[in-house]
Amino acid sequence: MSEEMLINQLHEDLTALANFLFSRDPLPPSYVRITAAAVLRKWFLDGWINKLSAATGARYSFKTHDTSTVVQAIEKEPSIEFFMTAGINLNGVPMRGIYVSKASAPVGGGAIIPVDKMPLELFKPSKLLKCKRVFFTGQWLDFEHIIRFVANKYGGVHLDTERELPWQNILEAAAQYFIAGNPTGLDKVQIIEPYSEKHQMLLVLPKEGLNIWNCLDIELLAAAQAFLNIHVDGQPVIEYPQ
Repeated sequence: MSEEMLINQLHEDLTALANFLFSRDPLPPSYVRITAAAVLRKWFLDGWINKLSAATGARYSFKTHDTSTVVQAIEKEPSIEFFMTAGINLNGVPMRGIYVSKASAPVGGGAIIPVDKMPLELFKPSKLLKCKRVFFTGQWLDFEHIIRFVANKYGGVHLDTERELPWQNILEAAAQYFIAGNPTGLDKVQIIEPYSEKHQMLLVLPKEGLNIWNCLDIELLAAAQAFLNIHVDGQPVIEYPQ
């Protein structure tokens, strides 16, 4: 494939994602799965962003939250049962550094882990894929796990009910642990915990209506936003809000 064709493909995919994912109306989670999974798999897992870099001589990087400080903190804090990076906004509600702990909150308030220390940083493609995003049952899951699972197992590109690897079951369970939406028609933003036998935590977003976002949907949207915040030789092409 020629350099011109690769550049055109990238431009078309960025435009399509932006048109689908930025909306004043509530965004159905299925739109993220249907549009983002295939695009992210193509450029990151199939390696087309590296081929484009080789063809153009340019360095491509992507902006997302650096979780390294939180990762180190969780390694020393056995009370943490669940963590998700998120870093998105739904209905104007910022979602970032959501966690569940068996421990009581510190005296005087504050967080058990430093969720306020996740700065936005630029990552080259290989480093972006290895960004740790979700912690559940003692295991970290990164962007590569999330994109690969949604694309190949969860209906983004293929639908497959077989779970051959342990991390696939862990990610699927983590996806249902946290949900966001408004299944019972409440009128205030709030957290309900525990919510149900299947879902430990519900973040109520009144405007979402029947849209129910799970942890996997949210993290895939975060990956798509990182892709949209593409930088060429350190400079933003079009920088979208996180």
